[in-house]
Amino acid sequence: ELLDDRLWAHSMRLVALDAVAATTSHRPPYYDIIFTETQAEVAAEIHRAVHAQLAALCFSMRDLGVNTLDVAAFASIQANQYQIPRNDRKHILFAFTTALDGDEEQQNK
Repeated sequence: ELLDDRLWAHSMRLVALDAVAATTSHRPPYYDIIFTETQAEVAAEIHRAVHAQLAALCFSMRDLGVNTLDVAAFASIQANQYQIPRNDRKHILFAFTTALDGDEEQQNK
């Protein structure tokens, strides 16, 4: 089956951790910036990195033939798990479904 939740969730964990490591490698440790002005900036940077990885994973799932409803459910669950803001989750789903609609239009020509 193309939608093995454990496989995709594990993949998301790996790419999220890699993205966070790459994003924060040039910064002081978290405990040095907590409750400082830098904290919000770092958190936003991490959210953007995780957002990008989730969006990329959704497109990979689609390209591998996972059905759209399953991808949307996966995106919602992962967005909640990684505390991606609701507007960002909507953006991912909109971008994904818009790209999907564009692909269908191309196939129909």
